[in-house]
Amino acid sequence: MKKNHNNRAFTLVETLVGFALATALIILVMQLGRITRASVAKGDVDLQNLQEARSAINSLRRDFLVATPLYNTSDGLDIREEIRNNPVLTSDRFSKQQKSRPVIVSDQEIHFCRYTLDQNGNKTIEEISYVFDKTDKSLIRTTLSGKKVFTGIENARFSVYSHSLDPRVPLLWVALTVENKESGESKKLELATTIASSIISQDLNNSHWNWTSQ
Repeated sequence: MKKNHNNRAFTLVETLVGFALATALIILVMQLGRITRASVAKGDVDLQNLQEARSAINSLRRDFLVATPLYNTSDGLDIREEIRNNPVLTSDRFSKQQKSRPVIVSDQEIHFCRYTLDQNGNKTIEEISYVFDKTDKSLIRTTLSGKKVFTGIENARFSVYSHSLDPRVPLLWVALTVENKESGESKKLELATTIASSIISQDLNNSHWNWTSQ
């Protein structure tokens, strides 16, 4: 009597085909994983750039809120009075030849002083600069104590205009641009704000302004 053998083993061709399909599936999964990781990493970079721009604006807001021209008694009352009446100068050049000087604002630089109190409660003067570096795409805050670099900034623009209620009070307009990618498309995102110095406003509206000269 003849027996039928239904047990069938895999042939070499079937094994090779199965191996090829498995390899292709593994490669596809690895590629998808790499693309996903790259997208997540890029999203983290974009978010970091946005956070850096926000930190830079917050830092500028804290500093410029108490920004003031530099007054020095050796320059005489007439020079100091002129600076008091024109506390902000829009210029592309920054010079330290005159001891007393206004706040200097150019398209991509800001230079001013800030009055603070030390540990003993004595008034001290701190010089502060914000300069945009096109090459490194960063905004650099410089003081005597060191530098703070805000990275990922595509562009920075500064300008000055007058307050609508009091034309004498200058307002600083700040705009920082960062790159943001959504759905594979690169877009420019601009963060802007307007800041007024409470010290400058006080000096312009206070006849007893010479406390800043002591």
